[in-house]
Amino acid sequence: MKKIILTVISCFYIFYLSAAVFNIPNGNVTALTNAILTANSNGQSDTIIFALNGTYNFTTFYTTVSEQPFGYTETEGPVATPLLANENVAGADIIFNLNGSILQLASSNKMRLFYSMNDASWELNNGTIKNFESPVNNPIVNRGGGG
Repeated sequence: MKKIILTVISCFYIFYLSAAVFNIPNGNVTALTNAILTANSNGQSDTIIFALNGTYNFTTFYTTVSEQPFGYTETEGPVATPLLANENVAGADIIFNLNGSILQLASSNKMRLFYSMNDASWELNNGTIKNFESPVNNPIVNRGGGG
């Protein structure tokens, strides 16, 4: 009986420690938002996999970063996705495998795609990010910070 209980506990522990994988259907920005929200709170290193050669159009922002200390105001403004959190896991908190997909801003509103908070670590592999840029307070007009 002890052997069976130990085996069940071991299997549960191994399952719990395994990284979560989220598959995002082509164009489904809502699924990406939900995957990031779950990844931010599950205490695991996570992988978000986009559709092969998909296209994801962002038209509205998810949140706004504000009240940054002096010298960091260029990081304020709208962000298309939930903020990326540090979960204190080994390796990257989130790995984004774009799988040849394009993530693009399809709106005239300026916003960034991602914003890392509290030393979050993440990887972005094999894809394209287009038309995002940091918003109004960026000291260099039409330059960078969009990712």
